[in-house]
Amino acid sequence: MKIGICTDSGSGITPEEGRELGIKVVPMPFRMGEEEYFEDINMSRKEFFQ
Repeated sequence: MKIGICTDSGSGITPEEGRELGIKVVPMPFRMGEEEYFEDINMSRKEFFQ
C-alpha cells in the first residue's frame, strides 16, 4: 500500500519544501473583490501580503 500526504498552501509549507518532504501542496483559492486567485500560482505570497 502506498500512502501520500497532501495539504493546502494555507499550511505554510512552500512548494519547494513540499517537494523536499514528499508532500503535495495544493494551491488554496481565495477571492479579492470579484477576482479569484490561487496562492503561488497567479499571486505570490509576497504580493498577497503587500
